[in-house]
Amino acid sequence: DDPTFKEDFVKFQDRILELDLKLAAILCQAFDDCHNLESVFKLISIVGTVLDRPKIREEFTGKYRQILYMIDEELSTCEDIYEMQMEHYRKDGHIFVDRSAPPVTACIRWVLQLTNRITTPIKQFQTLQHPVVQSEEGSSLVVRYNELIRKLKEFEKSIFDKWAVTVESTIEENLDKPLIVRKRNSSELVLNFSPDLFSILREVHYLRLMEIAAI
Repeated sequence: DDPTFKEDFVKFQDRILELDLKLAAILCQAFDDCHNLESVFKLISIVGTVLDRPKIREEFTGKYRQILYMIDEELSTCEDIYEMQMEHYRKDGHIFVDRSAPPVTACIRWVLQLTNRITTPIKQFQTLQHPVVQSEEGSSLVVRYNELIRKLKEFEKSIFDKWAVTVESTIEENLDKPLIVRKRNSSELVLNFSPDLFSILREVHYLRLMEIAAI
């Protein structure tokens, strides 16, 4: 047997290990430079199966724990936003929303925005090929996420149903009124289109744009 082959093979393995350690250091630094979950998951997606290399995985695995902390922080923020809005709703009968949209549409849009904000990182987290996903902490995050989504869906349904139940009677009541009337003490004709009907039409228009299934 040629002893030089074994020597060369050992040197080759040492060189590969050295390269893996350097790459692991670069990836860990890149992770530390990520300032939000979107950039973290983008980094992991770009790197791909490189993270499966044993030495790189060993060096990088601690970063998955940081992902847990980041998701926990984001989820807590979303939970706080929800609770703040619900407290305001119970107190004043409405939530803080975009005033450029009709009230029902604005509420549903807020629900969808908050849902998307937390759903994206949770779904990306669940695709990670790492034991942290199935850990107690990871499972707890998913449970909290599901509970928040349940509450948001219930709120969305209550807002929509509360509005929808009044639509038919409002339409019937106002369609019985003449569309054009004469001003009192004047011969001038004016449009008598109900503001309530206009409000309903505006809501329907925006809800259709959002592709709300019940519309």
